[in-house]
Amino acid sequence: MTIVVHGSSASTYGRTCQITLREKGAKYEVRENAVHTPEQDAVHPWGKVPAVTFGDVHLFETIAITHYADLTLDGLPLRPTDPEGQARVLQWMSAIADNLTRSAFPIIIERLIVPGNGGEPTEAAIEAQKAPFSRDIDVFEDALGTNAFLVGSELSLADLLLLPIIDYMTLTPEGQSKFKATPRLNAWRTKLMARPAVAAVLAPELEPTA
Repeated sequence: MTIVVHGSSASTYGRTCQITLREKGAKYEVRENAVHTPEQDAVHPWGKVPAVTFGDVHLFETIAITHYADLTLDGLPLRPTDPEGQARVLQWMSAIADNLTRSAFPIIIERLIVPGNGGEPTEAAIEAQKAPFSRDIDVFEDALGTNAFLVGSELSLADLLLLPIIDYMTLTPEGQSKFKATPRLNAWRTKLMARPAVAAVLAPELEPTA
């Protein structure tokens, strides 16, 4: 089966999909498309990134893509087998997509993408997100508790959705300041960054995209 990831390798969601495929031991190719280009519009009805083709199956939306990969590909299981554990994976993935992206992405865009395109960050836009971002990070810091990962003792898709966002935020002053007070999240990130699948995807030279 040929697996194709359509979209930017710098996208946080695209990185989650690539890490998932690598953790499953799957080989894939990447077709680098920017958002809202004719090429991406052809594979995603809203022109967003990523979309992934698994042979004859074409999917968009990262939660759906990664769950399909975990269900159909060999390799490391990335969801618990019990109903509660599976529900908690979906709970955290939905919370990340619905909440953390709203607070973190504006900071990532202003601090990393805008300067990369020759512009100046809008400090007011950043300031407006600092408190929501701090609050969201506190939720994840508390969620780890004594657990190694978001959903218990084993790596899950929820961790892989969260990590690329946290990784980019470590490059911003706002993230660096907040992460001084998150020892659990810092230990979690260090553990994940040591995984070969993660190290292969989170290449520092890539410019971030939402």
